[in-house]
Amino acid sequence: MENEPKCEIDEYGIKRWKLNGNLHREDGPAIEWDEGSQYWYKHDLPHRLDGPAVIQHHNKLLKFHNKPKIIWFINGHNVTDEIRTWAKDNDIDLDNLTEDDKLLIKLVWADYGK
Repeated sequence: MENEPKCEIDEYGIKRWKLNGNLHREDGPAIEWDEGSQYWYKHDLPHRLDGPAVIQHHNKLLKFHNKPKIIWFINGHNVTDEIRTWAKDNDIDLDNLTEDDKLLIKLVWADYGK
């Protein structure tokens, strides 16, 4: 078994980090598209605690899509609505997370869905 994810780049330039055949990366997104979309995975589940697990940029030719689609996943669970509500209740700006905000998210949400 490997203990470090390996990067694979396909014919379209999409980078995927895999560990033992599963999408997995702890120091960055496990999938990166050349147009900027990023997907964080841990043990083949979408997961990220210090920001959204999905940042999906739209085709630049579609001018009406100027903001990326943002989805928060923790341990494979879509928690976007819950995180937004929690952040609002705790005066946390999810678009401008401080290091303290990230630490608080990790402390409160790390075990979600386990």
